[in-house]
Amino acid sequence: MSMTAVEREQFRAAIRAAALPLFLERPIADLTLKGVAEAMGASFWAVYRQYETREVLYRAAVAPLIDEVAAVAARTPRTTASVGAAVGACVRHAVELMQGARYRDMFYLLLRDGAGQDWIEPIYRDRIVGALVRGFEAAVRRAGDQHGLVIGIQPGTSQRVIRTLESNLLLPRLLPNSVPLSDEEVAAARQAAVNGLMAATYAVEFAEPAAA
Repeated sequence: MSMTAVEREQFRAAIRAAALPLFLERPIADLTLKGVAEAMGASFWAVYRQYETREVLYRAAVAPLIDEVAAVAARTPRTTASVGAAVGACVRHAVELMQGARYRDMFYLLLRDGAGQDWIEPIYRDRIVGALVRGFEAAVRRAGDQHGLVIGIQPGTSQRVIRTLESNLLLPRLLPNSVPLSDEEVAAARQAAVNGLMAATYAVEFAEPAAA
């Protein structure tokens, strides 16, 4: 009996859900469609009819993970009380995002598979790093508007801050036998990011306020 469109999409979703943890456990070259089928208790041919190659299945399983991280990255806090408050809120947002399991998994796949899966890096750079950078810059601009100033962040600083946060918060968690960072270590990384961004802000007085 053939599946309805709804049943087919449900089955495809089940395949993707079964495949993602397997792709996180081992490189794509070490995983087969048969292995995915066995993990979910389905036949090889049932999986093959939905995803003909492991490369196609890899992208189908990993892309929603990246989409999920990107959606959260784009939710920039809109604090405008002061530049310091805006920067602090945005950095907290970035730190909380990076401490989540989804960002960690995405970042791990980027490091491990990015060279072979060249579609991951551009999406990560534009929709995750780019979203955080745009959030930082928009936040300080809105805060400046409250005082009739145009306030910016020196070019390249936001990207460097994000990379440093990733190094401090994510890389230690990807090492064998890693232990969770202490609250003090997380707070230190967050404060260093705030300091770096604040040191790189600049203002032009008596400019016309930007549109919200």
